[in-house]
Amino acid sequence: MKVCLVVLPFTPSVTPSLGASLLKSALRRDGIESAIFYGSLEFFRFYWPEVVRAPESEGARSPRGFRSYGTMGPVVDSVLVYELLAGSEDLGESFFADALWDRGGHEEFLARVETLRRRLRGMGQFTETAADEIADTIERQGLRAREFIDHCHVSRDWGAYDVIGFSTTFNQNASSLALARRIKERNPEIRIVFGGANCEGSMGEEMLASFAWIDLVVQGEAEATLPALVRRLGAGKSLESLPGLVTRGREGVSTGGPPPPRGSMDDLPLPEFDDYFQQVPRPYLRLEGALRLSLPVETSRGCWWGEKHHCTFCGLNAATMRYLSKSPDRVVAELHALRERHGVSKFYTVDNILDRRYLTEVLPRLEGQGFDLFYETKSNLSEDEVRLFVRAGIRSIQPGIENLSSDILTLMRKGVRGYQNIETLKWCEIHGVRPVWSYLYGFPGEREESYAEAVRLMPRLAHLPPPNRPVPVTLDRFSPYFERRDDFGFRNVRPWKGTEDYYRGLSREARFRLSYHFDSDLPQGNSLPYADRLWQAVLAWIQSFHAGASFFQLRGERVTLLVDTRSGGSRSFLLSNAGHLVHDALRRARPAERLDGFLTAPSMVEALFGGLWYGERDLALVEEARRRGAEFLPSPEDGGTMEPFLAVLEERGIALAVDGRWLALAVDCLDFERARVLDLDRFVDRAPMDPVTAERGGVPPP
Repeated sequence: MKVCLVVLPFTPSVTPSLGASLLKSALRRDGIESAIFYGSLEFFRFYWPEVVRAPESEGARSPRGFRSYGTMGPVVDSVLVYELLAGSEDLGESFFADALWDRGGHEEFLARVETLRRRLRGMGQFTETAADEIADTIERQGLRAREFIDHCHVSRDWGAYDVIGFSTTFNQNASSLALARRIKERNPEIRIVFGGANCEGSMGEEMLASFAWIDLVVQGEAEATLPALVRRLGAGKSLESLPGLVTRGREGVSTGGPPPPRGSMDDLPLPEFDDYFQQVPRPYLRLEGALRLSLPVETSRGCWWGEKHHCTFCGLNAATMRYLSKSPDRVVAELHALRERHGVSKFYTVDNILDRRYLTEVLPRLEGQGFDLFYETKSNLSEDEVRLFVRAGIRSIQPGIENLSSDILTLMRKGVRGYQNIETLKWCEIHGVRPVWSYLYGFPGEREESYAEAVRLMPRLAHLPPPNRPVPVTLDRFSPYFERRDDFGFRNVRPWKGTEDYYRGLSREARFRLSYHFDSDLPQGNSLPYADRLWQAVLAWIQSFHAGASFFQLRGERVTLLVDTRSGGSRSFLLSNAGHLVHDALRRARPAERLDGFLTAPSMVEALFGGLWYGERDLALVEEARRRGAEFLPSPEDGGTMEPFLAVLEERGIALAVDGRWLALAVDCLDFERARVLDLDRFVDRAPMDPVTAERGGVPPP
């Protein structure tokens, strides 16, 4: 039996498909040869034919996100446009709607492009010209979607295969259905199999019921199911009782029962990425920076937090939340083996959450190995943990911050407080880790006051990594919100509006069963008066951060110089003696009640009076403060109590009072180039505060 696995847009472009690559390895282990067809890469050959003719230097750029559009050549531009299509809700599905259906027009797709155009203009990350060029490009390409599917159809001899499997997750259904239909019409004897996240639960059953050209649907983890399916087909055996398989018979659609239970993660084969490297246009291998090619790697499945407290809005892990992870030895060996085979050191970990034991059993073993890693984590990270990430090569994380209000985080069941999320942003900015997050809103039962307070705080956080954008929370299948939608107050739950376009030939009931996202009416209504203010505040944060907003601290033994450009100009403050020590203590959030009597603690008395001389760095910082016209802030001992001093820190945006705790906001000045811009390079701290000093609140260890 010959098998081809198909990966179509809009899967991420600058990384292979982990699912298809694992299945290829699983098939090979059973003696079944297979190939992978990357229609996602054909997308670039079809729409940007110049990429295959690009000069050797074309891909070797380090774009800074979408702000680079139009400045770095067609290779970078093509990836940025593709990733916008992949990440813009269901625009990618609408893109291929007319390629799937013989009736209907482009009106809904064109309307969605206009919505994207307005969003790009409003985000402040694009010039109006660039936003229009991107939207116009997507519009032109979408009108040729049928041609692209035809291009994929003639790109291979599909009749050479016995089984063709389509891997579909999120924005891949319409493209996969369109190509599968053409293949089946030309080669009716071929078995068309669908699998992936879009096929879980009723979605997979309805896929088989609604689209006659699909023969079988695999549900759950397919490393065991797909090889067994191919073996049975080759032997002419019945498929009806195969666990994890959805079949069509005389009685309609039926399932063979739940997929096989998870075994040891170490039993999984190494993924085979060779097909990707054979098909990727050469210039894409030379991209640098955020767009540099990465390899997907999986070190765990499920979610250990979700096993205990399923986040209310999360619809991931449909099959099972049960958490299993690979052994530390297997993780380290797999990273080294994949790098040696493909010459790639950048890895995108697809795990939902980092295994806590890896902090002591994996990450220390990766120090100095030259890896560039991405991980999803919980957001209540300590500074020591972020330091460990840096040493291990974890340069980007998705920490699940989602919101800065403890009230809203409680509604989500996130298990963190707002101050912890702000701390994590601070640690990431200090140590050079990029946190990827969005600001979620629109939860049932949320209070307007929670957003008013967050909006008030955001200008003071302008120097910390902002969210990508505000995102209204969606009602997703398999989430607690969906499963208990009546209990949470959701009303008028209906298929996601976009399904009327890309599932236009189906009934409302069928579209409901196919949908992963749903529209609904919130108990407080869908017109949220605070949404506009939240958007404005977040966009201002994004613009300030990317314009270079900073709030640096330069520390001596007895003084701290603060240089603040968050509001556009430059202000400076000098803290000395007790004020310096209290500010150091607020490096991490401290409960307000624990600050009472802080200065009379033995360690503070020793720090204050154990040595009265200012060191050379202290004197230099004092002189720099005078040169800058800094405000010399009175120390708390001068006023006799802590409260007036803390009020001064809050009024000047030096510290925040949040969740009953006080947190200083300035970050260590470790970036020599950014320091040079502010004429501070001679004071750059070459290393952040050591863990012992940080734990003691900035007081040097004895």
